[in-house]
Amino acid sequence: MSKRGERDEETLINRLIATGKLPAILRGLGVFLKDYANGASLPNTLWTDLGYGPDELRNDLWRRILHPDDRDRVLGSWERVYRGEADAWNGEYRISDSKGEWRRIRHRTLVLERDGRGIPTLTVGVDDDITELAEAFEKEKARRVEAEGRLMEAELLRSASAVASSALDTVEAADRVLAQARSIIRFDAALAWSNEGAEPACVGSIGIDKRCSDAPHETTLEAIRTRQSLIVRGGEASCSFPARSRLCVPLVLRDKVVGALDFLSLDEEAFDGASLRRAMSFGETAAVALANALRFGATEREAMTDWLTGLGTRRRFEDRGKVIMADERCSRGASLLMIDIDRFKQVNDSFGHAAGDSVLTALGAICRSSLREGDLVARYGGEELVALMPAASAKAAAEAAERIRRAAELCEFPGRPELRFTVSVGAYSGPVDRSSPEAELARFLKEADEALYRAKEAGRNRVVSASEGRRRRTTRTP
Repeated sequence: MSKRGERDEETLINRLIATGKLPAILRGLGVFLKDYANGASLPNTLWTDLGYGPDELRNDLWRRILHPDDRDRVLGSWERVYRGEADAWNGEYRISDSKGEWRRIRHRTLVLERDGRGIPTLTVGVDDDITELAEAFEKEKARRVEAEGRLMEAELLRSASAVASSALDTVEAADRVLAQARSIIRFDAALAWSNEGAEPACVGSIGIDKRCSDAPHETTLEAIRTRQSLIVRGGEASCSFPARSRLCVPLVLRDKVVGALDFLSLDEEAFDGASLRRAMSFGETAAVALANALRFGATEREAMTDWLTGLGTRRRFEDRGKVIMADERCSRGASLLMIDIDRFKQVNDSFGHAAGDSVLTALGAICRSSLREGDLVARYGGEELVALMPAASAKAAAEAAERIRRAAELCEFPGRPELRFTVSVGAYSGPVDRSSPEAELARFLKEADEALYRAKEAGRNRVVSASEGRRRRTTRTP
């Protein structure tokens, strides 16, 4: 600045001082002065607007009216200035006015003088009340967070929808629906229900064993009946799951309730309006996923089920057999039975094909009742049935095969006393290489088929295991 400019500035300042209005102007601009040596102070207008006067500023009242959450930070910063570690400080904090309401202040302090010990003797500062600005900012931030949340929620729903709808097996679809629901809703356990039968049936669960959920909760039944989503506090789920709250959403598609989702929480206040809204939105997707799986399942069951015996078809056996061979249960080995009706052509020739159908139907029922629930039984072709028994020992397989053979031998047909039949059974038991399920299934079938052939050679109506056949061949070798 030129000398003339400096003189002009000085003249203007002197003229301002001469008006006697400088203190008022400074106060109005939020400026305050304080002499820490004698306590003298010049409060700004903000300080008086808060309901305080020079005495309160002199006595450092501001320290006591700081918001508890801001006190340590603000006082720590000021102490560094007071000790001479810094000459200025600025920041934001909240203080209480004389009515007890919190105001947000933007504050700046500058030390102008210090005494010989370094203690501030003159400080100047500026205070701005930014409460309304801060509130507007918080509201805008909240609106932005809400908008981002809804966007994220929509994206999560879209992603969850794609994953959940990609499964065609009913159980797999239910499991995927519940797994994807975790990204949408907070819960501790959940159940998926199908409403296809006479009563809702549990087709999937997470965090709770669905085997313990034979009957739906009354809330589930009410949601299905009324087609309304419900939040219930208190109560317990099946398996004595200590649910403190439950959110149940009916799955409605084209005016039909195809199922329901039960979300359970240990927290009584877990579910609110927001979680209900998200659950209902997700329920639309879940309804489509479950309905598609149920529809596909019905078509698949029709294609995979032998119309005569009600057992699985050969295709069903090969598809499910590979899955079972890779399952953890087969880490303890497996057994396979090949079951063939003896002289079946003679039965058809002597009694007619209707009688042959009756024999096949009876054998299918015998196999189902003689084997375990987890065993896979199918009509493999013509008069031949096959059963895969995961984790079954050679002894258990032989006993099951003998039950089938004996039941077939004793089977009678009302009104047809002359119609009788027997079966031959080939059995194979052994360890399973679960890393090659398809090859292992083929190997088990080959071994059991060879044992069946030996049973036929030996006179039919008997059970022969692959290992027994090997021992006999070894004995006859010179």
